Amino acid sequence: MLKITNKTYIFIDSANLIFGAKATGKWKVDFNKLFNYLKDKYQTKKIFYYTGFKPKSSDIQKIEKLKSIGYVVKSKPLKFIKQKSVTQKNQCPKCKHDWTKITTKPPLVKANCDVDLTLDVLKYQSLFDQIVVLSGDGDFLILYQYLESIGKKVKIISESKLTAKSIRIHFGQTFTDLLSIKKQIEIK
Repeated sequence: MLKITNKTYIFIDSANLIFGAKATGKWKVDFNKLFNYLKDKYQTKKIFYYTGFKPKSSDIQKIEKLKSIGYVVKSKPLKFIKQKSVTQKNQCPKCKHDWTKITTKPPLVKANCDVDLTLDVLKYQSLFDQIVVLSGDGDFLILYQYLESIGKKVKIISESKLTAKSIRIHFGQTFTDLLSIKKQIEIK
């Protein structure tokens, strides 16, 4: 494959982005504004968006809207993983009556898009000089180190409290906190 210079590709982990916004004051991302912000700031034409969806839900319409904005959407059905119930034995401190409380935890909801994102980064690596990743997931550190070792620039945008310590340490001053761009990308 031919290498094209001065190209930036952007990869967005939707769960990290959405939970990051919620963790910093429960604001919501305006995806039109986000697309335009990223396109203008990084002069990119490729913005990948990785997400899970519930079949037969409004999620399908959201995915179509993201595509109409210009995102390259990579989606897969959500998995609902049943968790074990927790059994807790209790005793009333006054009457000494014993009882058992069984707590059923809600299922874990997973999309598992990290491998898809990683595969696409590797698949397209000859077409970009720099990537911007909207995710603070520490599992990606090995990917970033590999890219840097072959001369690629890597930039991370994520909510700092939800960003893995290894990512914050590795990227230091070049790490961008999601809150710093909130005004440009939030729904008003």
